[in-house]
Order: sequence, then structure tokens, then C-alpha cells
Amino acid sequence: MTRTRAIIQKEVRQIIRDPKSLGVILVLPALILVLYGYGLSFDPKNLPLWALDYSQTARSRDYVAQFTHLDAFDFRGYLEDRAQIPWYLSTRRAVAVLVIPPDFSERIERGETAVVQAVIDGSNSSIASQALAYLEGISRAYSASIQAAEITRRGIDPLHAMGMEPRVWYNPDLKSARFLLPGLMGYILAIVCVVATALSVVRERERGTMEQLAVSPLSPAELIIGKAVPYIVVAFLTGLLILTTGMVLFDLRVQGDLWLLFILLLIYTTCNLGLGLLISSIADSQQSAFQAALLVSLLPSMILSGFIYPISSMPVVLRGITYLVPARYFLSALRDLMLRGAGLEAFWGQIVLLLLFTGLTLTISTLRIRKRLFGL
Repeated sequence: MTRTRAIIQKEVRQIIRDPKSLGVILVLPALILVLYGYGLSFDPKNLPLWALDYSQTARSRDYVAQFTHLDAFDFRGYLEDRAQIPWYLSTRRAVAVLVIPPDFSERIERGETAVVQAVIDGSNSSIASQALAYLEGISRAYSASIQAAEITRRGIDPLHAMGMEPRVWYNPDLKSARFLLPGLMGYILAIVCVVATALSVVRERERGTMEQLAVSPLSPAELIIGKAVPYIVVAFLTGLLILTTGMVLFDLRVQGDLWLLFILLLIYTTCNLGLGLLISSIADSQQSAFQAALLVSLLPSMILSGFIYPISSMPVVLRGITYLVPARYFLSALRDLMLRGAGLEAFWGQIVLLLLFTGLTLTISTLRIRKRLFGL
């Protein structure tokens, strides 16, 4: 225990003295959280919208006014000619253009269908599909209001055969930030934990101090524990810092048990630290360790964890690979806990798998360091 404590104290001093490690552990998470938290959103806002109004009537202007009440669109004005549409779309001055036919009002007055054309920039399929959904929804609502007004004008009570009363649970405002921030926490912790730990053992080897540890009374397990504990504590505090920042800046709320969240956070950080120690036992230089750590942590936690892209929509091969990504299990459990307020019974399987990953990576790391440095 005394030898392990000495390694822990040495590693803490090394972290404090090394500006690179402090930068990775402290500056990088804050920077990523602010950039992604404010910059990454699935909620369309201020999409430039124009209209080409051939009707130029009060009713057509009233229809266009329906699109000015939402944050999704930024209505810029009216075009004068259809030939302007390609230029506005190609220069990204418009995401969509509404083309209102000359007989728009007359058709509505006669009880006929007035068809409005929406020309949409489809170069970004995600934005285009969301813009289309909003355009169709507003148009349907406007059409329904006209029908209801006409029925009422004729002295007939409108027939409401069916109605819907929506109740949105867990995220009533439908803010994508509340859905993305738990994934962002897993993403940041994966990078910080794996990169910081991957450099620790390699740094000892490059500076020639690993040979001194090899001839000391230290066992491989004591060395691994001494190396891991400081980073576990720092990574855990980093996770709490990310959580607090999310609460302050993005109105994130934890619906579930805080103690259960702390346990989940501790397991996940230990799992990533084990992965970082495994990389450090294989790499021969800090540069190669850094590159391998980014490759193992950044890409899988971003693409294959369900952070941004739904796993269910991935090809079968990629869905199979996601089972090897610890961030997948952490993200699923964290969203259940933070957004839905679920208890342990909802995600105990993810915790078991994270514990298995943790045990596997720490065991392999210990065996490799034992073989490489101690010749055992």
C-alpha cells in the first residue's frame, strides 16, 4: 500500500507539472463543451425563406405571414421573378422559396385546392427535410383554419371526428441540447481519459524512469493502480465540471438519482482509463500513443455511440462494431438516468457491460506491462 501511495503521489506531481496534461484534462473539456453545446443543434433556426407571390392579395400575404411566427424561418422578403430562384438557392441566400400561384385567393374562395410550390435547397438533406416538415405543417394548419372558418360562416358546427392532445415527456421543450449534452459528456470524457492515461506510461519510458520502476519492489498491479487512481479522480472531477457547466449554461437537469449518476460516471472513467493504459503499454512514443488514443476514443465515441447518429439507422456491420464501444453503453444509461429519471432496473445491463470492459482492459494492461517491463 505504501508503494502504491508513492506512485500516486508521484503521478499527481507529474500531472501538475506537465502543462500538456493539464491542458488536455482541463482546457480541452471546457472548450469542446462550449463549442459543441452552442454550435451543435438539431433544431432548425433562422432558415432564410423567400416568397414569389404571383397572387399579391391579402390572403396570400396572410399565408406568408404564418411563417414569420416561428424561429425556424427568417423571412427575408419577396422575389420578383422565377428566374431569381436558382441564384438565391445556389448562393445559400435561401433555403426555401414559396411560389404562390396567381389564382391562389380565387381558388380558395371557390372552395378549390390552391397549390403552393415550395422550392427547397436539398444539398443538406437534414436541413431540407426539417424545412419541408415545417412548411407542410404550417400549410396544413393554415388550410384547416380556412376550412373551419368557412364552415362556421355557413352556420354549421365544425365536425371534429378526432383530436390529439400531445404530452411530451422528458424533454417537453424538444430542445436538442438536452439530448446532445449527455452524449457530449461521454464524448469528452472518452477523449480526456484515454489520451491523458495513454501518455502516462509512455512518458516514463521516454524519460528513462520506467527502468527504475522495473527494478523497484513494485508489482505490475501496484504500478497500474498507482498510475490509474490520480487520473480516475481528475477525470471524475472533470465529469462533474462538465455536468455543472451543462446545468448552468444549457439548463440541463438530472431527473434521476445523483448518487447513481456518480457511480455510472466513476465506472465509465475507469473503463476509459483502462483503455488508455492499454494503449500506453503498446505504444513506443508519446506521439504514437496520442494518435492511437484519439483514433480509439474520438471517432468511436462520436460516430458509433449514438451520440449524433442513431445506431438503429446504421448498416448491420457498423451496428455490430458499436457493441465494442463503451461510450454506447454509457450514453444509453446516462440518457435514461438524466432525461427519463430511470432507475438502475432500466440500465443495469449497460453497467455490467461497462464493468466487463473495465476489467478486461485493466487485466490486459497489467499483463502487458508485466511482460514488457518485468519480464514475467
